[in-house]
Amino acid sequence: MNRDAFALVPGAGAELNHRMMDGGDRAPFLSGVLEGFYGRPWSHEQRQRLFVWMKAWGLNTYFYAPKDDLKHRADWRSCYASDELTVLESLVRECRGKGLRFVYGLGPGLDIIYSSEGTRETLLKRFRQLAGIGVTDFSLLFDDIPDTMLAQDRAVFDSFADAQATLSNEIWSVLRSECGGERFLFCPTPYCGRMERAQLGGKGYLDRLGERLDPSIDIFWTGPEIISSSIAEDHLAALAQTLRRPPLIWDNLHANDYDLRRLYTGPISGRPLDPKKHMAGILINPNCEFEANFVPIYSLAHYVQQGADYSPPRTFESGLEAWMEQFGGVGEPWTKEEVQLLASLYYLPFADGPDASRLLSDLRSIVQNGTEASHTARSRFDEWRQRIHSIALKLTELENRDLFYTFNRQWWEIREEMDLIARFLDHRQAHPGESILPRSPEHLPGTYRGGAIRVMQSLLEMNADGSFEGGRPVDV
Repeated sequence: MNRDAFALVPGAGAELNHRMMDGGDRAPFLSGVLEGFYGRPWSHEQRQRLFVWMKAWGLNTYFYAPKDDLKHRADWRSCYASDELTVLESLVRECRGKGLRFVYGLGPGLDIIYSSEGTRETLLKRFRQLAGIGVTDFSLLFDDIPDTMLAQDRAVFDSFADAQATLSNEIWSVLRSECGGERFLFCPTPYCGRMERAQLGGKGYLDRLGERLDPSIDIFWTGPEIISSSIAEDHLAALAQTLRRPPLIWDNLHANDYDLRRLYTGPISGRPLDPKKHMAGILINPNCEFEANFVPIYSLAHYVQQGADYSPPRTFESGLEAWMEQFGGVGEPWTKEEVQLLASLYYLPFADGPDASRLLSDLRSIVQNGTEASHTARSRFDEWRQRIHSIALKLTELENRDLFYTFNRQWWEIREEMDLIARFLDHRQAHPGESILPRSPEHLPGTYRGGAIRVMQSLLEMNADGSFEGGRPVDV
């Protein structure tokens, strides 16, 4: 290992740098995928494919922590049954067989009693069961939980951070000595800048955690926000000063479990171009839909390996070329332009892809310009619509049915919107000056843009600056 791999953090004092270097070389930089979203966990076959991708692209870590694995969070006290353990053992074996680190995470924070000896023994029993099938890297996650302690914990610990740090240190000490533990990861209750400013977990939580938590334990962080459009170097430097160690980035840029109508297929961006200088590692927590993650994971590998030479647009292009192999079907072959349009319309939370930007610009222009819209603009719209219809058909012909199911419903919605706009444009051309389409036989009230969620969303309209205004409900 290279002692300089985590050279002095900019702005950090001697105390921090001593802690970073304390005891010799810093642990290896972690790069890879964190299955830590809410929703249906990936299948065994999908994880196998993930390991193939990760090995080929030079990533090194898979983190197992799906929020809705019953025994990860809701039923954290129960050990796995023998058949469940057999499946996990196979997963661990295949992961490590590809030269990847397998980290097992447990989220006990919803109803934990920190001061209970029984809690400590239950956690050790759980982790020892995993150690028995070859796991050497572990994690405790205290994210998305109540940030107040029970009365019996307040009688023992001075703060929330003290309780979590004490328990984690005790668990890690045993795992390291008894089970050959190699790496331990910790997710704090305030895991982004906004939560820290709101004093989630209590005033001074992060500073206290950095002081009390074993310096060999890595601490997760998502950036200024839960989903951070950018993470600046000075943000990481200040955080490292507080934590007494460089943070391990839990990157939610491609996560979509908060809005399942969206997918994110763009390249990682908005992160410092020298990650190994500012982080202990970076793991992306991506789309719930496994097949949407090819380009995001591909881009992470290039980001980590290329450093200052990393280019999101260039990586997006090369990622699409590599992704083309997944689009085999029974009909006409997919073109790169079609895959690019698909991926551009599902790009990143805070940015549209290049094709999407052009499409949306054309749509705004032709819908808003009324009868002044040019013949050229209408021709361009008709071309976009034809391309979207062609992709809708080709999706149905894909041999990879998981890939089809990942995109079909969302793409169908895009196709329907394009058809509705076409009807509106036809009506306006036939009735100059009219800006209302009386009705569309394919888009009936109650069957289109309907349901309880549509009514809820209509009550508060989000403005471009993030503010909300109400009072304009829509009957559906």
